[in-house]
Amino acid sequence: MQTRTVDGAPHNGDNNAYRRSGEMSPASARDAQKEADRIEPVLKRLWGQRKWDPKSVRAALLELGYEEERTGPKGERRILGSR
Repeated sequence: MQTRTVDGAPHNGDNNAYRRSGEMSPASARDAQKEADRIEPVLKRLWGQRKWDPKSVRAALLELGYEEERTGPKGERRILGSR
């Protein structure tokens, strides 16, 4: 049996823990599925119309009530709007 050696900083795992996905609670899974069920028909309609460009998708998501958020050069967040 071989022992696996990890080459890297001693706290690499701790420092990058946020990158690993965690368990999703049942309530969060239900919320995620609810949003997916709301978005899926809109995306399927756009796909069928061959309107898969960012402008069309953005407009469709804004119509569903999502907000567009941008990040500025210094990390500032701006909400551009919703419908």
